[in-house]
Amino acid sequence: MKVFLSELAESKLLKLSQYLLEEWNLKTRDKFLSKLNDKTNIKST
Repeated sequence: MKVFLSELAESKLLKLSQYLLEEWNLKTRDKFLSKLNDKTNIKST
């Protein structure tokens, strides 16, 4: 199953990613994006 983001969702994800990088650090941002990617790439059996 593929997950598609709306333009609004993409925009908000980019803003969140920038916020995490500015207010926290690269490791935190990358960890969040990795977890998000893992959750959206779940394959149904």
